[in-house]
Amino acid sequence: MDFIRRHFSFAPKNLEGYNHFEYFIEDKENVYEEELTQEEFDALDEYPTGFFSSINKKWKVMVDLWEDEQLPAEHVAEALELANAMIAKSSNPAEISGLEKVKRALEVAVKSGYYIEFDN
Repeated sequence: MDFIRRHFSFAPKNLEGYNHFEYFIEDKENVYEEELTQEEFDALDEYPTGFFSSINKKWKVMVDLWEDEQLPAEHVAEALELANAMIAKSSNPAEISGLEKVKRALEVAVKSGYYIEFDN
């Protein structure tokens, strides 16, 4: 049997969504979720130029295959700018698709004022 690894980007939509993560209060309605395919995740995790590699280096976080990580709210708007710039430059369909998904989650995080979480 093959093990299927799933990759998600989450952003609290509001205080209730924040409480879902911070206090383990089940309230998924208030959390924005995007699932990345393995191909999309691999494209974003490409070292050293991928989106995840870039944010890991810039903000000392550890988004990778084995870690769950939050990008703090103070970096979310800049990460959104980075995602937009990478979309504009990319010709890789998996990278573009993955960046579009992450971009949507980042937009929710910018609007709500909270972080974005990457779970693997």
